[in-house]
Order: sequence, then structure tokens, then C-alpha cells
Amino acid sequence: MSDASGNLPKSYWKIGVIFIALSVMIAVLTFNAVWVRAIITIVPNTEKVDQELSFGVKELSGGESLPADTVNGRIFETTAEDSQKFAASGSKRTESDIVGDVIIYNTSAKDQDLIATTRLAAPEAPEKILVRLKKTVKILAGQSERVSVYADNPAAFTELKPMRFIIPGLWQPLQTKIYAENTQALSPDGAAIAVVTEADLQQAEKSLSEKLSQRALAQANEQAGGDQSIWPKLVSAQPAKAVFDRQAGDEAADFTATMTLKASVVTFDESQVLALMRQKFGAAQITGEPIINLDAKSFSYAITDVNLDNKTAAVKVNFTGDTIASAAELIDKGQIAGLDETAIKSYLAGFPQIKSAEVKFRPAWQKTAPTDEARIIIKVSR
Repeated sequence: MSDASGNLPKSYWKIGVIFIALSVMIAVLTFNAVWVRAIITIVPNTEKVDQELSFGVKELSGGESLPADTVNGRIFETTAEDSQKFAASGSKRTESDIVGDVIIYNTSAKDQDLIATTRLAAPEAPEKILVRLKKTVKILAGQSERVSVYADNPAAFTELKPMRFIIPGLWQPLQTKIYAENTQALSPDGAAIAVVTEADLQQAEKSLSEKLSQRALAQANEQAGGDQSIWPKLVSAQPAKAVFDRQAGDEAADFTATMTLKASVVTFDESQVLALMRQKFGAAQITGEPIINLDAKSFSYAITDVNLDNKTAAVKVNFTGDTIASAAELIDKGQIAGLDETAIKSYLAGFPQIKSAEVKFRPAWQKTAPTDEARIIIKVSR
């Protein structure tokens, strides 16, 4: 019973203090359980991935709609033809007495006839005949002519580097206006004459095919109008063979190649291709994460099929994109529990997939991560 003054017994006071202390303890534990958090926000590194996408191209007519995985475009056929002269790269020595060629220049005002066996000498030694003309030629005024020559004394003849010759048989004032030069060495082993090789023919065919393919593209650009002028344009050429006026092994300085190229040109709306890429690879899981950036400079297109009757084509594109490295699932929360900010960041620094990280504790006065892994929250920022 209480005393007359109305004061409670001391045991009551002790019980009250204990009750209040327990209540505070329970409140603190409840607060910690509900509010204490470690929030770790990581910024992952990106990785380059190479991908390939196949899609269709269809030329729409009327109110048609595009099938799945197909973009709007144009498909048509074009024909290009051209002839081109090419130089022969092969050479061989002749088995005659010819030692090479000279070019005779006539800078005078009159034509000049030179008979076979006409003598050529060095200006500093006009009395020493070096070579003679193999055939009779007429050099028109202001013109030049290439003529084969042979050694005057084959037994004593040695190689002659490119030089200038005089014609001793001419009237002396004419010797400065009518003269000869060799652009290549004159050799006692015989003259080197040009020969068409198989490699020359193959290279000419390749060069002419590329030239006509570019012409087909130019024709496509002429036919395209409006936005289509900036669409990608692909050429699929039918196998074409060049027709040559010379064959491999022929002795000739040059030859002519003629080719007719029929090509299919496919052009399409690239913005629709980009939309397909984002649709497929923006949601698809590539190394754990979707592709977030596409490098348009890396796009490499190729035609895989063309149907001119249906105005359709199949195209594939290889490209490079950026994908976010998978990092969040690599983090072991048990290794973070109870650590302070410095220790947590040191742990995260060991992951090459993580570019940077931010660590925050809740409430603000909290200095370490909770020991309960459920209270450790991992976020990924892009």
C-alpha cells in the first residue's frame, strides 16, 4: 500500500524505469530494422559487342503494309557498259639484233625522212656510231616517232643508259632540231618488249567491274528522289566477263577491255533498320544486358538475295554496339555487411565491370552497412 503522502513504493519506480528502458530499446531496434539502409549505386563499364541482323527490303505499292522484320525500300536493275585501255606489265627480251627503241624528235619546220640503217651517235663523239635505225621512217614536222634500233658493232656494244643521240648524216644545223633519245636502257641482251600477262587481264576485269558498279550506283542516285537520295544503296552484280582485244602472252604495250555489267540495286530507309535494331537488341539480353548504344559508323551491309519480280531483297548488317557489363549480380552482400564506406569502395574496386560507385547510409549518422543483407540495396545507374 502507498503511504499517507500518496507516494508509490520504490519497487514501482524500478519497474517503470525498466519498462521505459525496454520501450526505448525496442524503439531503437525497430527503427534500425525499418530505417537503417546501405544504398550502393554503381555505374558499370560498357563493353563492345559485335552483332548481325538480317532484314528484308520491300518496295511498297499502293496501300501495302510491311511484313515483319522488313523495311521500306526500292529494288531495280541497271545496266552499265564501258571499254577501257590498260597497260601491259609483262616484258621479255627479243631474240633479234634489236637492242631497244629510241624516240626521234623533229622540232624543225619540215618533215624528215630517215632510211633504215640511219646512224645514231653521242653528241660528244659523232664519229663513233653506236646504233642504227631498223626501219625507214618519216618524222613529221613538230612530231616524234618511236623506232627500233640495232647495234652498229654487236661484238663491242655495251648497255646504253637513257641519253641523247645526234644523227651525223644530217646537215649539222639540223642535228640540234632532229635528234633521238632512249627512255630505257639499250641492252646487248636484246630489247625488252611489253607482254600482256594473265594478271593484267584479271586486274583489268576487276577494275572495270568496280568502275561499272560505281556507275550503277550513280544511276541509282539519279533515279532516287527526295529522302531516297540519302538512303544506303547496295549493288549486287551478276557475274560478268570482260572481252579483251589481246590475250595473255601477246606482245603489246597495252590492251583494251570491254564489259557489260547487269546489277541489282537495293536502297532502303536506314531509320527503319535502326528501329529494328533497337526493337531486337534493346530488349534482348546480350551478355546479361541490352545494347544501349549503336555505332552507325560500324554498319556493314551486304545483299544476300534479290527478287526483281517481287521487288524484294534480303540484306544483312554487321554492326558494333555498347552493352552494359553485368556487375550487380557479382557483388556479394555478405562481403559488404558491417563495412564502412572506404572498405566498401575498396571491395568494389576489385571488379573491372564497375566504372564507379557511390555509397550512402541511412540514416545520415549511420557509418557502416547493416549486418542484415536485406538492408543492403544495390542500384545500377546508366
